[in-house]
Amino acid sequence: MIGQVLDGRYRITAALGGGGFSETYIGEDIRRPGNPQCVIKHLYLDRFAGEHLDTAKRLFNSEAETLEKLGRHDQIPQLFAYLDEEFCLVQEFIEGNSLNTEILPEQPWTEEKVIQLLTDVLGILVYVHQQNVIHRDLKPENLIRRVSDGKLVLIDFGAVKQIPQVVATQVEISYRTITIGTPGYYPTEQGQGRPRPNSDLYALGMIAIQALTGVHPRELEENPETGEILWQHRASVSPKLAAVLTTMVRYYFKDRYSTASQALQAVQALSQPPGKRKSWVVWGSAVTRTCAIGIALPLAAIAALLVFKPSEPTPNDRAAQPTSAPSISPSPSPYTALPSELQGTYNQLQAELSQRNFRAADETTYKLMLGIAGQKSNWKKGFDTDEWRQFPCDWLMRIDQLWRDATQGQQGFSVQLHLYQTRALRNTEQLYKLVGWWDQSGNRKPLNYQAPQRGSLPYQLTWPDQRERRFDKFAACRL
Repeated sequence: MIGQVLDGRYRITAALGGGGFSETYIGEDIRRPGNPQCVIKHLYLDRFAGEHLDTAKRLFNSEAETLEKLGRHDQIPQLFAYLDEEFCLVQEFIEGNSLNTEILPEQPWTEEKVIQLLTDVLGILVYVHQQNVIHRDLKPENLIRRVSDGKLVLIDFGAVKQIPQVVATQVEISYRTITIGTPGYYPTEQGQGRPRPNSDLYALGMIAIQALTGVHPRELEENPETGEILWQHRASVSPKLAAVLTTMVRYYFKDRYSTASQALQAVQALSQPPGKRKSWVVWGSAVTRTCAIGIALPLAAIAALLVFKPSEPTPNDRAAQPTSAPSISPSPSPYTALPSELQGTYNQLQAELSQRNFRAADETTYKLMLGIAGQKSNWKKGFDTDEWRQFPCDWLMRIDQLWRDATQGQQGFSVQLHLYQTRALRNTEQLYKLVGWWDQSGNRKPLNYQAPQRGSLPYQLTWPDQRERRFDKFAACRL
């Protein structure tokens, strides 16, 4: 296509790269003075046929509309044209060098420089996520340091990335499991095809860790038990910045900051004097707006760049954001439905968890939940089946949050559900062995409350028929 003029205006001058379904070119706008450069992305129509061609066109058109909105941000390339006949997108060309020319092996950045990187990119992500978009391929190559002003610009929103995946899912052919993203920068849930807004936070956290350590993410070790990235021993870093980055790259998405706004708030707190509160800037439309710290935007997982519908905030979303150290003190319950006679039990659970008295906390959790469940549930028989079915989801979420906060995300109902679904593959016996409730022969093991295995607590939940009923309820409550 070199030398071809599209729409009588955009001349293709050089190839930038591409894959099996698309190609990216450098072009020039011959209708404007000086023939300024542009970027042209072309989707190959001959790779699709019939209804799959219609699907590809529909998605491509949807992406053009999304990119039109995103381009209103100063640090995202503008969309100049959508050429539906040629199946091309024409975007602003950003003159500059990608961040991978600055992040070099064994040349670690200073903390101040890393904090500035986080602040710049999180400001962009706040806006992107407000538009109901997930980038899904955040990496140094996709951050350009603009020559004109030194600002970072986020590029390559992958207008055609998900088209092969969506079409392949319909026809069930071999490339249907293609994961959008770059190894080392995307988290587990994205690799499983279920990205969330804070999947982008994971990627940015890995970029920051790479800058601090001078080590590529693929070369960092993982904790074999938890899946957490082991990186702090490779960097000279303050405890506060280390805590922020560790939260951004947690293995389990619920243990990360849930929104870019929360992460930005935490990063900005690193630079401000103690006791002072600073407002921050959120980009919206073409105008900047100053917003209060702590805005929460819980969003549902989406396919890349497809518009998604935000879910209703849950009590779990409204709970305190992840922390690297337990910080629990007895306080009144946030849920007025808790019977007054159980308020003391709730406070007792908070105190036991803050003291890491897990044996006592396990018993108190069971006692509290039996009281919440109803009169038919009791310590001797366990949960009444109907009362368990009606158990309030908000209280499951709150108790889960208490355990996760006290154990740095190692214990809790949501952790058990995650292991049940992803590691045990929904096999109850495998889950019991995985968390240490059973040995490999299927015999019950005594719990190690001093050093509990991940996901082993809370443990003491029983039902009259001795069947395992927790996971259906946990899933129904979307823990």
